[in-house]
Amino acid sequence: SVSDVIDLPAGDSQAEAVLAAIMQRSSGDLVACPLRPPMSQPVRMSVDRGHRLVLLAVAGPGLAELKAVAQALRWASENRQLIAMALPQMAIDTHQSPQLRLLVDHADASAEALSPLLASGSVQIIRYRRLRWGQKLGLLLEAA
Repeated sequence: SVSDVIDLPAGDSQAEAVLAAIMQRSSGDLVACPLRPPMSQPVRMSVDRGHRLVLLAVAGPGLAELKAVAQALRWASENRQLIAMALPQMAIDTHQSPQLRLLVDHADASAEALSPLLASGSVQIIRYRRLRWGQKLGLLLEAA
């Protein structure tokens, strides 16, 4: 397990702020895509160095957004050919299935609803905690 602390920028919502912090942290490893899955706001698409489509998502408190995240993953998997055609500059490898990096609050990390996701080889669960020190906010990330 690897831990990392990053600054949390101000955002419209907790999910937006967490996703913005993760994208800033992963500069160089991930390139943000301008497209988003149509049914889910807490999901961002990006491409990794291996040209694989990667979805970053926040499950929300109590895993409230888990169904929308699963729909976004299915949409990306079914439409990866179209996504690659829409973004030729990204050189997306359509033979690789999309990967999901799901950010889950530490309080929800042991939920039974996550078990089927972990059985899939294309889902990575990342636990996080929001931290406050002085006037600053941050995230403590723990890769599971």
